[in-house]
Amino acid sequence: MTCTGDGARRELEITAYLDGELDLAGVLDLERHLEECPRCAELLAAQRAMQQAIAAADLRYRPTLSQARRLRRKLGAPPAAAWWRQPQLRSLAALLLVAVGAVAGWSAGRRWPAPAAPGAGAAPAPTPAPGDSAAAMNPEGLTAPPIGLGPEAAPGSGL
Repeated sequence: MTCTGDGARRELEITAYLDGELDLAGVLDLERHLEECPRCAELLAAQRAMQQAIAAADLRYRPTLSQARRLRRKLGAPPAAAWWRQPQLRSLAALLLVAVGAVAGWSAGRRWPAPAAPGAGAAPAPTPAPGDSAAAMNPEGLTAPPIGLGPEAAPGSGL
């Protein structure tokens, strides 16, 4: 069966049908017509395919960084915040500093390199030179007590 009536009017009806702009009576009338008219059914299929192709295409224009800055200035929008001024990144940087400080504090309390096990190739304790008294030597091989400690608090004195 061929189209009856104005072809331009049917094209507008098909476009309105696709856009959801027809009332119930118009939808029922057009659907009945589409069942009988292959030309209008083809037109509907072509417009539906074009609508889907446009929806699937990425047609958004993305300005370059300099164009976006210039546009923000002209519109009076505030400039984008620098990355280091964003609170999430500041929190992350603070957490990283705490982690580095914790690792540094942990490793500062350890002796590097680790001391060798006793009797496993350790160097012999230093022997006093002739004329030095063996009593002046402490267990670590130092000839004087550590700084800030008097002879009464020297290691090995029992205090």
